[in-house]
Amino acid sequence: MVDKIEVLERKRANSKRLRSNPEYQQYEKDYSRQYRQSVKVKKQRVKNQTRYDLKRKFGITPEQKQEMLENQNYACAICKTTEPRGRGDWHVDHNHTTGKVRGLLCALCNVGLGSFKDQPLFLQSAIDYLNRN
Repeated sequence: MVDKIEVLERKRANSKRLRSNPEYQQYEKDYSRQYRQSVKVKKQRVKNQTRYDLKRKFGITPEQKQEMLENQNYACAICKTTEPRGRGDWHVDHNHTTGKVRGLLCALCNVGLGSFKDQPLFLQSAIDYLNRN
């Protein structure tokens, strides 16, 4: 039976020989260059998709979203946290009936409003419930 140490030593020797091969070195450079380029392309696609989604869903640009965040002092419009909390970036809150944008919320506040279906009556009932104790 072949000893595990012998196997590892052979693998290291083969790896060293491979890395010293000029053709392999060129291959690694080319692969690395292609990988970096694909990462740049992917980041640009995400940026373009974000711009498209903001415009399609809410009728605003990323620059307008940034301006809203500045006007809110870089904080959630409800809980005033300066971190988006939860999943993702700041969420654009809007009236589901009119489509009008109200502000930017952290993920947790956005989910909370969604859970109460944007109904002030439900929110008031929750406040009353919390004030009972």
